Amino acid sequence: MVVLPSTSLKMSDHSGSNQFSTSCTDQDYLVLRAREALGKGDSWEAKTWMLTARAIFPGNFSIQFEAYTKEKEGGHVKESAKCLQSLFDKFPEEVKLIKEIEVIMEVLRNVTADQEVMESDKKFYVDMFEEISEIGQKKMIICAADSAQNSLEHCKLMLILMKKFKSEIVTHGEKLIETINSVEKHELGLSAPPLNHFRKILVVDILPTVLADENLKMNSKLLLKNLYKSQEFVLAYVNKKSSVNFEVKHPWRLLYTILHGVGKSLNWSSLPSLPPNTTTIPVEDYLSSLSGLGRAALSVPSDSSTSQQLFHCLACVVLHTVSQFTTLSQEQGTVMVEAWVTHDTQAMDREKSKRRKTQDDPSSSHPVLSHMTSSTLDTSTNSTTSPLLSTFQQAVSAWSLVTSSSTLETQFQGLVVQLSQSIGRLDMISTFQIDYKLHAGQLREALQDMRGLCSDNKASKAWPGLKLATVQYCLGDQRSAAQSLVECVSNLACLGEGKDVTGAGG
Repeated sequence: MVVLPSTSLKMSDHSGSNQFSTSCTDQDYLVLRAREALGKGDSWEAKTWMLTARAIFPGNFSIQFEAYTKEKEGGHVKESAKCLQSLFDKFPEEVKLIKEIEVIMEVLRNVTADQEVMESDKKFYVDMFEEISEIGQKKMIICAADSAQNSLEHCKLMLILMKKFKSEIVTHGEKLIETINSVEKHELGLSAPPLNHFRKILVVDILPTVLADENLKMNSKLLLKNLYKSQEFVLAYVNKKSSVNFEVKHPWRLLYTILHGVGKSLNWSSLPSLPPNTTTIPVEDYLSSLSGLGRAALSVPSDSSTSQQLFHCLACVVLHTVSQFTTLSQEQGTVMVEAWVTHDTQAMDREKSKRRKTQDDPSSSHPVLSHMTSSTLDTSTNSTTSPLLSTFQQAVSAWSLVTSSSTLETQFQGLVVQLSQSIGRLDMISTFQIDYKLHAGQLREALQDMRGLCSDNKASKAWPGLKLATVQYCLGDQRSAAQSLVECVSNLACLGEGKDVTGAGG
């Protein structure tokens, strides 16, 4: 038994003097004796003093926290976890404890799959947290989230909870999506630019995590609203990623992942599976599925679930394939032009029928297309060997489905207008529409669009001029073609020589 004096105690002075006299409480005395023993290198004596203190004063936070600190400093994972859980059970509102939990949460947010390369102190926190009971872990994370200094930190902590405990998605998932939406609106306003840190955590982390729960059923309006937010973010990122200070890996794959999750939650049918452990996107599977869905949509109302699925899936595929085709064209310095041949009216009608691509007749998807370089004029490359041409064929198939229904086309053009308001000009859409009309043999329609593009002060002058010249020549207007070609050549100086040209011949 330890006899404790209640007033004045003599203790060794570790600051330089041999002895010092001070007034301290019983609790302070025990803690000081433990520190004194630890200072002498006697960890067992120090531990004995702390065990005594904890047993005599179980309701004293300072003693209990001191015991936890000593175990942590000694690197004792299991003992530290027991002390921390006991502290949290007894003193959940103590500021000092909450700050310690916040430190642990910060480490958990940044934890990597390879814990071997983590700093030792961070690895200790991770290992210690794993020793706490599952219920204790959940309570600590929720406590830290509720005590977060701002809403964004709250969302990040709730994300940790749902990534670690999938069963919590049903309880907190929908609320988390609503919260991050509200935070973005409150902090940045209704016209917030899509490339912001609130949207990034929504699209990159929250939506894929929450929508991974296939049993989760959410409000359809909320789901579709966030699908649009995802389309907006991904499209803005691929167009402007050089101007942002963060990286998003495989953004289009991310969009399809979210689309798949939305479809599962809304009970959409015939959604192609995304292959695991790969970045591949099964675009052809989506096109085949959408082709059948398009036929089914003909016999149901435009506001039916089938029509809704068709539009939203098709919108993602069109934005993806057109964007990829545009990127490849820019990277390779290519432009799609009509071959230098003259068409008569009957031949144009036959060519239009020949070129029109449908999913029902894959053989009709191969018009006279070639990918050649100005140096070799090699026409051997076709759509099966050229990523540029295969991507173009996919984009054509998707666009054919959009234009197969006036309702779908109106909906999609409305989406493009809406996206343009937040992202900026989507020249890729208007440019692709011209390429599509060339591919389909709609030369007069393409001519009208080309004139509008060439008169646009913000558009490039060289390549549109070349495209315009070929269309005019094909329609028999050699004089205008020659004039357009001269103007094109005068604008080519800044583009250099030896660029690739993609030809759509007739």
